[in-house]
Amino acid sequence: MDMNEYVLEVVTLSRLAELRADADRWHRAQSAMAGKKVVRPWRVALAHGLIRLGMRLHAGAVHAPHGRTRLGVAGAAPRGHGAVRG
Repeated sequence: MDMNEYVLEVVTLSRLAELRADADRWHRAQSAMAGKKVVRPWRVALAHGLIRLGMRLHAGAVHAPHGRTRLGVAGAAPRGHGAVRG
């Protein structure tokens, strides 16, 4: 066996042992918290609520031909291309 292959094998086996130990600790922590309710911070709950609200509002938008969106208001005329007139 070449020395480089031996070093690679030792490093790989060492890293694999570390990953297995980390996975074991993670599984123990998950099983210990299985009966407890996880409380999210209010900022996270607020952010998720705002995202859901934005998704609902976007679902009610009417899509214009060029990928622009505008609210579906009766009689609302689409804007121009926004060219500057001088």
